[in-house]
Amino acid sequence: MKWDAKTQTLSGKSAVVGEDPYPLTIHVPSGSHLKSAIRGGEKAETTTRPETATVRFVPTETGTTAWIVAFKR
Repeated sequence: MKWDAKTQTLSGKSAVVGEDPYPLTIHVPSGSHLKSAIRGGEKAETTTRPETATVRFVPTETGTTAWIVAFKR
């Protein structure tokens, strides 16, 4: 994982299993909000709760996938 304070983005890579739903839960500090989530160049499904955000996707293949989560204040 890598945090970019200038762009307010968290990016990383995850090992995934094809056709197995993958949830990624992230702590969201007070005062910040989830702006968007991208996985493999496409928008990912998101759910927000107080202090957490969950990004969910179902990969088509087993392997490694890159993701980017953007925040706003």
